[in-house]
Amino acid sequence: MRPRRGELDAAAAAQAKPTPSVDAVVALAQLVRAQIQAEEAAARGEYAHAHGLMMLFRTAAAGRGHDAVAQAAAKIADRVADAGRYDSSVAYRSSMRKGSARGVQTLFEAEAQGDLRSMGQAKTTAAQEQMADAFGAVQGPAKPRATKSTSGALARKRSRRW
Repeated sequence: MRPRRGELDAAAAAQAKPTPSVDAVVALAQLVRAQIQAEEAAARGEYAHAHGLMMLFRTAAAGRGHDAVAQAAAKIADRVADAGRYDSSVAYRSSMRKGSARGVQTLFEAEAQGDLRSMGQAKTTAAQEQMADAFGAVQGPAKPRATKSTSGALARKRSRRW
């Protein structure tokens, strides 16, 4: 059977390589999809399968030149590898899932915010920046405050009314 004229034109016009900006967006969407599948497997107790899914995606993303996405996938893989790490990483996983899908930054777990920034996903609006400037919001991780030691017990204070 001979190909039709339109089929030959379409084959000749096909892209050899994907457009880099489009491929970057696709990689983020695939990261979210892989993370959701891995979390579902981990929730069923299939931690090895969940870890394998994320490592497979990490390899594919690295092969396409998306190093930041591949590093994020490796971190997620580490967090779904066993029950303890899965249970203790709820904030990170939630931040990564939401941050990869949203165009504007909200409040994220600190490490996830850094990972999202490395992928170009930590964006703020002008209104968010003005509000942070107006109220003196801390940019980046906050420094822990020094506290006074009271030898392990709280001092009681009597009310002046009595």
